[in-house]
Amino acid sequence: MSLNEYFREIGTELLSQNLLTDFHKDGVHIEMSSHYHQLVAETGIRMLELAILNHLNLSSDLVSRLHKAVRFSLYLQWPNGDIPLINDSDNGNHLDLLRLGSQYLNDSELLWGATLGVSGQAPKNASICFPDSGYFILGDTWGIDEQTYAERQHVFFDCGKLGEGSHSHYDLFNFCYYVDRKPAVIDPGRYTYFGEPDANGVNWRHYFKSTASHNTVTIDHQDQTLFLSRTKHGPEVNLEERDWLLGKKTDWVFGRALSPHYSPIHERLIVYMGHQYLFILDRLLSDDEIQHHYELNFHLPAGTNTDLIVQPNGHHLLTNECEIRVIANEYASAQIKPGWVSQHYGIKHAAPIFSIEQTVKGNSMFASVVSPKPSSNFLLQDFQQDKLNDTTCCFSVNFKVGKHYFNDRFIVSIAGNEIMVEKLNFYGRFIAYRQDSDRNVLFVSSQAMKTITIDGIEQRYPEGKNSEWVR
Repeated sequence: MSLNEYFREIGTELLSQNLLTDFHKDGVHIEMSSHYHQLVAETGIRMLELAILNHLNLSSDLVSRLHKAVRFSLYLQWPNGDIPLINDSDNGNHLDLLRLGSQYLNDSELLWGATLGVSGQAPKNASICFPDSGYFILGDTWGIDEQTYAERQHVFFDCGKLGEGSHSHYDLFNFCYYVDRKPAVIDPGRYTYFGEPDANGVNWRHYFKSTASHNTVTIDHQDQTLFLSRTKHGPEVNLEERDWLLGKKTDWVFGRALSPHYSPIHERLIVYMGHQYLFILDRLLSDDEIQHHYELNFHLPAGTNTDLIVQPNGHHLLTNECEIRVIANEYASAQIKPGWVSQHYGIKHAAPIFSIEQTVKGNSMFASVVSPKPSSNFLLQDFQQDKLNDTTCCFSVNFKVGKHYFNDRFIVSIAGNEIMVEKLNFYGRFIAYRQDSDRNVLFVSSQAMKTITIDGIEQRYPEGKNSEWVR
């Protein structure tokens, strides 16, 4: 073996081993950053390109892992070609990565993403779970051409543990929402790696990594995971009972967060109802008989116009991108707070935060609907809560599409026990269903369903099953 052949062989072997350890089995980069994922995936695809051009064989494991990595980029990408800024990220662009992937991996669906719906083939599934990373991408469609591709909705949801290294933010249950050709609820980004306070005493590294800088609930003004320095953190928040169902009509994801830095437990259920809008239920569980402060934040893009209407037990925000309605307890307060976003390293811009706060003893909750701004395509009319009994609560959403009226109901077990819904003879832990104006049930999505009766036909799953029914 010549010296050139030796270095080529050992280089291929070492780089292959490194790339296999750099990506989870689901294809997501282990540091869980949308930007670093792009950089490492591009390195892998360029290696594949060189191997093909020089007639070298790479291991099937590596090629398969790279394929999954590029397909994550396909799903991660917003309909306008930008990306959500997850963990330490700037406004990267995965279009060239998708183009090269489509060429060297012979995948026409990657070309669909690379050309924003101009060429290639639309993927079959609009929603997908990446189980090793805990990332969920929820979508309504992939479109049929350039225009319908651009008009898609896109939801990113983080229901996973922290990534490797120091690029993670303390953002469990964070989500981003893209609708009507624009990002409506965003992740503020990275901004800086400098870990010392500025002249005003602000540690901007901590600010952008903090739980409060993400679209989730902050408890007692603390991070889910303790910030120690720009590269170190304390014991991590623990994720339990993650569960999900991605269906033909509706997707939902559930998780339970236990932090070592405070006693309340945070449960979040996010439902992409009818692939049209988000219903989010945050339950804060505390049995220590002391008051706790809870703050739910929605980070909005710079330049967003906001119109906040505060009502008893309900708070209504209308922006130029979306509509957000929140139900909380009677002592909750809502406001538009000043915040920051950073799409490019070292540059930050002022941006609004829709914040709802409450300080209570015992269990509490926030229930939210995040939907497109009012139009003939979707007009949200009413969002309300009805407590059915001591163990079950119900939320109702009324809306209009064109001339047609619909009612959605979300019925959840308060204590985590199984619930009974008489109308459907339903027995399980959670159910979401839609009715038309004649009260006909159009579809059902449920967790741990044991029985249900629709149109006189009973279905039974003795062990409980996450299930969807569509008329």
